[in-house]
Amino acid sequence: MAQIGELLTRIRTKKDLSLRDVEQATKIRIKYLRALEAEEFEQIPGEVYVIGFLRTYCRYLGLDADLIVNEYRDQTKMYNDHDDETDAAEKSTSESLMQWKRNIKVVAAVCIGILILAGSVGMLLYSSDDNGSKPAVSESSTPDLSPNNDVSKDGSGSEHAGNVSNEKNEDKERDETVLEKTTTAPGINAEITVEAEKRCWVKFTVDGNNTYTGTIVGPLSKTINAEDNFAAVFGNAGAVSIKVNGKQITDIGGDGAVSHMQMEITNSETLIVRINGKEKMEIKISTEKVSNQ
Repeated sequence: MAQIGELLTRIRTKKDLSLRDVEQATKIRIKYLRALEAEEFEQIPGEVYVIGFLRTYCRYLGLDADLIVNEYRDQTKMYNDHDDETDAAEKSTSESLMQWKRNIKVVAAVCIGILILAGSVGMLLYSSDDNGSKPAVSESSTPDLSPNNDVSKDGSGSEHAGNVSNEKNEDKERDETVLEKTTTAPGINAEITVEAEKRCWVKFTVDGNNTYTGTIVGPLSKTINAEDNFAAVFGNAGAVSIKVNGKQITDIGGDGAVSHMQMEITNSETLIVRINGKEKMEIKISTEKVSNQ
């Protein structure tokens, strides 16, 4: 990919343009322009940003943007395939770990029940030896080995039933729990509200970090705070609506359409919203922290 960076640098120098000139004209930060020219694409948060910045920069320099973007995609395809295989392996490992934890809970519940039963029998035999009779064992004489008092005194394993009930709620609560973790605390400059009316596969990248990838089920509304940039992929664009700092983003895509959204806060205190590489909106923002609604 050395030819891409060298070409950008050569044409910019030939036109007697500084990186500051390009930044002011394209609204792409200097650090990202340097990354493009140095071919350090990993410094740019996400491939959608790499392609968007590359296309904008090429058009500004008068180059064939489509040709250069296609060249970039061809040369990085092998790396993307490798990433897909890695993601699949990580997902398989995560699922195996979750199943292992569930099995541990079941085994623990059974063991606790056996211990309680054994303790009850032992106390019963001890009392019988001392008194020559078989007194009833009260609840207070039975050792409570369960930290949450979920296991019944007869060892029937009610804790296991509680665990099964909790597992049934995991899938329902998973989307809301994971999505709420995407909110960042300090220095917030932009607030993105995603509302889903139907089932939709999504991928959220906040300030260069992949915070959530999975399927959400509507009706669902979540607010995500970003300090520097935000990117999202929607597998069913017609199922969601998006607001940035309270402003509605229109024409995201129809039912079943896959749409890519990119948002970047520029040094001129504005944020740019792009849908599938096309600029949709420019919003003036404040450097003050945006409070959650």
